[in-house]
Amino acid sequence: MDGRQFLTVARFAAQESDEEWQRTAGGRAYYAMFLEARAALVRWGFANIPSYQAHAYVRSRFANALPPDLKRIGNALEYLYNVRARADYEIAQTFFTAYVVERAIDDAADMIDLLDAIDADPVRRATAIAAIRAIP
Repeated sequence: MDGRQFLTVARFAAQESDEEWQRTAGGRAYYAMFLEARAALVRWGFANIPSYQAHAYVRSRFANALPPDLKRIGNALEYLYNVRARADYEIAQTFFTAYVVERAIDDAADMIDLLDAIDADPVRRATAIAAIRAIP
C-alpha cells in the first residue's frame, strides 16, 4: 500500500456530513501527503529517517529547502499536519467544514502530483535532493 491510497479513504469520509467522518477525512488527507513525502525522501536517499521524529523531520526537510516547489510541499504538510492535529486532539471544538476538508484533500492530491512531477524529471529530482542535502 502507498500513502496516496489514504486519499480514497479521505474522499469517501468527506462524503459524510457527520463530524467524525469530516475529521477522519482531514486526518487521512494528511497521512496520504506525509507518507508520500516520506517515501520520496527514502527514494532520494534519505533512508535513515528516525521513526520517533518522522513527522517533524519530513516537514522540515521540505519546508527548509530553498526551491519553491519543495517549500510548497513543506507548507502543505504543515497545514495538513495542523488539520490532522485539530481533528484528532481538539475534539471539544467544532470547526470542520466542507471547505476545510475539501481543501485538505485537494492540497494533499496536488502536492502528491507535484512530488510525482519532481520524481519524473531528473533535473528537478537532482535539484530537490541537493537542496535537501544542503539543509543543516
